Amino acid sequence: MNSEEYDQLLKEQREVMNRLNKSDISHVKGYFSLTEIQRKLFLETYKKHLSAMGTVARQKYMPQHLKEVKYDNEDNTVNVYFENDWYHYATDHTWY
Repeated sequence: MNSEEYDQLLKEQREVMNRLNKSDISHVKGYFSLTEIQRKLFLETYKKHLSAMGTVARQKYMPQHLKEVKYDNEDNTVNVYFENDWYHYATDHTWY
C-alpha cells in the first residue's frame, strides 16, 4: 500500500468512526435484541476498540465486517462477532 492509498484509507475510516451510529450497524444480527444500555455499551466500546487499532488492522473490524452481537449474562459482556474472530465488550469499556 503506498502512502496515498494509506492516507485515503485512514481518511475513510476516520469519517466512519466519527459518524458511527445505529444506522451503520443495523445489519448486525442481534443488535436490536440488546437493551438500550447494552447497545450504548456496545457502541461506545466499539468506537474505543477501533480507535486503539492501527489503520491497516482496523480495516477488518469496520462496520461492514460485524456479523453478530449478543449479551452474555454470565460474563455481563456484549459478545461481538466479526468475520474471523470475536471479543467480549465489558461494562468498563474494555475488550478481551
